[in-house]
Amino acid sequence: MKAEKTQIYLKNMRLLQERDPATPLNAEGFEIELSRFELLLADSVHTIFADNVSISSLESFIRAKALRVRPNFEKESKTYLELGFNQLAITEADINRSFIPVRSSSVIYTCISRRYTFTAGKLLVKLLQRPKKKTQ
Repeated sequence: MKAEKTQIYLKNMRLLQERDPATPLNAEGFEIELSRFELLLADSVHTIFADNVSISSLESFIRAKALRVRPNFEKESKTYLELGFNQLAITEADINRSFIPVRSSSVIYTCISRRYTFTAGKLLVKLLQRPKKKTQ
């Protein structure tokens, strides 16, 4: 993950005493602001880019502006996807749960609540084929 400018606010962080239930960074809640955000996805082919990302466990939202997912055609893949939103918002999400790994049958996963509201502005989606290499 990369970001040019990052701001983090932690509310009531406990340094020497654990919380029950556990919370990210042992805080009551947090807010993160990221500018020029980049995140390589697990497929190692697609990268998320956003001009601005805001995450708040205190107000239960994730918001992004000018969010794009772009493929790297240098990486082999059956599918290449390009998509973009001018704005994206996920609200009513359990942000704390999404930041705490949970073990189940020796599989680690993260979870955002099943109940959430997803809104997006203009949407661009392209299913792409890998460009053919030029023969010399």
